[in-house]
Amino acid sequence: MTSVTLVFFSLLPFLAWFFYCLIHKHAVMLHLPGFFGAALIAAAFSVAARFVLEPFAVFFPPAVLPLFIALAVTAIPEEATKLLAVIPFSRSGPGRSPLPERTLLARAVCISLAFSSLENIFFAAKFPGSLPLRFGTAVPLHASLAVFSACWLSGRLNRGRFAPGFRMLVAAICLHALYALGFELRPIFAGLSVFTATVAFIGAVVLWNTCGDDDGQRS
Repeated sequence: MTSVTLVFFSLLPFLAWFFYCLIHKHAVMLHLPGFFGAALIAAAFSVAARFVLEPFAVFFPPAVLPLFIALAVTAIPEEATKLLAVIPFSRSGPGRSPLPERTLLARAVCISLAFSSLENIFFAAKFPGSLPLRFGTAVPLHASLAVFSACWLSGRLNRGRFAPGFRMLVAAICLHALYALGFELRPIFAGLSVFTATVAFIGAVVLWNTCGDDDGQRS
């Protein structure tokens, strides 16, 4: 696979979802560089967090180390940086009103897919042949967890500081940690990653189909 082909296929899920956002008026063409730039910054910060946190691994016994890597080094930094990347695109209009819930979810998915695309390029370059596995698990996982996190963000924006739904953010972090834990414990628990990605996808579909279309409220 040539470098151009690798980059194209890595970016394909992000570009396809952005096209969906254009069709359904969740975004305009000018958002394309903004979404990708936000994802790039999020990826840079998550990598920086990994470099900062990984040295602490020496303080954990072997039995606990995989959980530390999965939760503290991988899940929390990635979900936090992706969520922060969505915030600048969570309001619109002269009054900076919160977006309708489905539009916010769609934009969050788009940014997460851009984040995942950057990971795809890195992993495919470092581990040739890993792209099909990432397309089957990591890409839908990132998109699905974006729905969970965006539901929490929408609740905060539309219902105030103590809005219900904090469990959505916790669920996103825990599911991501379980997914990463499966890879840390492979090959014995490799199936945990596939199972977690499937559960996250089903949950995201349910949330997507129950979110409001126009008023930002749940139907």
